[in-house]
Amino acid sequence: MRRGGGIGGWIWRNRGASVALEFALIAPVIILLLFGTIEAGLMLLTDANLELAVRNGTRYGITGAGGATRDKLIKEKITDLMERWKGPEGVLTVEFKAYPSFDNIGQPEPFTDGNDNGTYDAGEGYEDINGNKQWDSDMASADGGGAGDIVIYTVTLTRPSFTKVLALAGIDTLVFRRQTVVENE
Repeated sequence: MRRGGGIGGWIWRNRGASVALEFALIAPVIILLLFGTIEAGLMLLTDANLELAVRNGTRYGITGAGGATRDKLIKEKITDLMERWKGPEGVLTVEFKAYPSFDNIGQPEPFTDGNDNGTYDAGEGYEDINGNKQWDSDMASADGGGAGDIVIYTVTLTRPSFTKVLALAGIDTLVFRRQTVVENE
């Protein structure tokens, strides 16, 4: 039996064919790495722009400029910067929680515990801190607050992956979130 005969032997004798075979084996890996690198870069840019958008919005919110339309203007500042990163299928949410002081963060509105059970029951008196005409387990108001208020800004961008390469790993949706706490002037 002669060594190097048949189709397999032809491939080993023909250098061009072996290079083509090597390229066919390695090309999908290289392409996957290329698209993965592009995806990672776009994710980092999106995250950095979200950070910048939140800083711009909170900077405007801290000063108290704009009066009654201030909340709308803060959202517009953030949305304008994030529009290109959101894409047509993305969703951007901007939420505010304003508290009178740091001690009030996450605290319920004060109430008169008529039956001493430690929880608010319908009909018991309460102080409506956030002005929504109902007792709340979190006294925050859903706005940019006033002078001296503590405001928690939460901005979330949900969008599909940029290159769809993450779908190979079962990741179809990217979620970027920034949360910052500021004290208004």
